[in-house]
Amino acid sequence: MASETPRRLEVSSASGPTVLILEPQDRDDVCLNTLTEGSFKEKIIDVDFHLIWTSPVFLRLGEGLRERIDGPDAALAQLHNRWPPDSHPEYAAAKRRCVDAITRRGSSELARAAFIEAAALAKVLS
Repeated sequence: MASETPRRLEVSSASGPTVLILEPQDRDDVCLNTLTEGSFKEKIIDVDFHLIWTSPVFLRLGEGLRERIDGPDAALAQLHNRWPPDSHPEYAAAKRRCVDAITRRGSSELARAAFIEAAALAKVLS
């Protein structure tokens, strides 16, 4: 398998912001390095970056073309890298739901519903 670049995700929780650095180990596992207030922990978690929703979500960001989002991994990438600066509480909820789906702690379809809600409020739903 080709080496993939680690992904850096910032997730908010009740204990404060956490930076997750996801380093692919093989097809279904990832090394999760967690940095919280200067501490460092490492553990292997089971993830699925290849989840596909039953039907895609379409976005239009800025003046760009219509974009097709097929699953929580692509949705998380949009939320993290390309989302409009005015974010609502639904934005953070959508990020959490997508991370939960990817790490197999939550439903992919619940992540889709949260993503649609955040997209509608951000006025990027196409």
